Amino acid sequence: MNSKLDYYIPKIYNILIPMLMFGVPIQAIIPVFLNIPSNPINFGFRLSYAVLSLGLIVLAIVYTSSSYKNLSLAPTILIFLFFLYSIRLTYDVSIRHIKFDGGNDIMIYGYGFGNCFLPSISIVLNRKRLNIEAIVKNIYIFIILVNVLVLSMILFQNNGFSANLFLQRVSVRGVESNLLLIHTILIGFYGAALVTSTYYVLSFGIDLKNKWLFYLLFLLGISNLILSASRGPFFFTILLLTIITILRILLNKTSVLSFLLGLLIGIVIITSFSTIIFSNLNDGVSFEDLTLVNRVLDFKASRENKEKEERDYEWESAIRQFKENPIIGDQFVTKYDGFEYYPHNIYIEFLMSLGLIGGILYTFLIFFQISNFFKLLKLKNKIGLFLYIYFILFFMHSSLSGCVFISADFWTIFTTSLVVFNTTFNKQNKNLSNPLIDRIQK
Repeated sequence: MNSKLDYYIPKIYNILIPMLMFGVPIQAIIPVFLNIPSNPINFGFRLSYAVLSLGLIVLAIVYTSSSYKNLSLAPTILIFLFFLYSIRLTYDVSIRHIKFDGGNDIMIYGYGFGNCFLPSISIVLNRKRLNIEAIVKNIYIFIILVNVLVLSMILFQNNGFSANLFLQRVSVRGVESNLLLIHTILIGFYGAALVTSTYYVLSFGIDLKNKWLFYLLFLLGISNLILSASRGPFFFTILLLTIITILRILLNKTSVLSFLLGLLIGIVIITSFSTIIFSNLNDGVSFEDLTLVNRVLDFKASRENKEKEERDYEWESAIRQFKENPIIGDQFVTKYDGFEYYPHNIYIEFLMSLGLIGGILYTFLIFFQISNFFKLLKLKNKIGLFLYIYFILFFMHSSLSGCVFISADFWTIFTTSLVVFNTTFNKQNKNLSNPLIDRIQK
């Protein structure tokens, strides 16, 4: 039985992990193009994630006793943190009858337990069967796929391409009372993921004859990033491109001339792309009229004038709730303006809901992640570092838009990277076999 599990379980996670991270556009494609309700399809996907994760947990416990007997400190803390938060969530929802955004209890439990906690626990228990190299490759493939799907759905719902799309914030909507299927922020996040991961691939050894394809993928990511006009993903992209450039210099000992040449090529590509856009825009449109540029400039002006946004008030509400109940926390949602929502920052959310106990445990986990990153840097293992490029992107996203009981994508990459040295990766990092990985690793 164990031999069969060793064969099938890694293949399941090779798909399950990328789906949990980037599955939203795949779920949306059917209702968008067939113009049918999305709720049954979304429910089906989320139910399948929960059932599959539960089954994988049972298999790990029944057939692999070491899965839970030999847990290292970091995943133990993670599971304990989930346990504490589950108590908070159940107490608030079922006993105190606190509602989240007017939603029903099943939705909250479905997201929290079914799509966040159970998949993460299953990853921990099956950590020794994870094939990190294959997972990293499949995540990149999924990033490419979802960006193609997102752009296709945008063009479909807007009757084709028009450069004027860059003068608005696009989203993907369903038929249920104009339901938002893919938020503008998420579109920008997908674009940021494609831009940064493609830049990483280009930085670490893809053959020159194939580079034109990756330049096109880079432009696809930029397109979705600009179309979304989301400031967070835009800033994430700049920061991650900087981090990858530093890694490239450290790991490849890139010469200044080589780096400047690559930078020049990138500037030429982006400038050419921008010229094409502006040549198709209406007369009298300036660079500042692009929605993304306009929002970045507005943000700068508002900060200079000390103006606040709704997210700032949500953070203040969450911090105030933490101060009122600093040891065990207050409740799982904010009290800002009588609007029970999440504070859009997972660290603050843990302080608000679990007090210092939750905040300290989560801080420990972040230190473990930082430790893993520097271990991989010392090993000069570009596959592991690629995994952490994804983690850094999701971590930054969780600081502005994340939610403990909704962000299944964040918890999936968080858990996978946390246990990276407890997987087969640690045994295989000197002998990689996948063609794409070989090119990156050279």
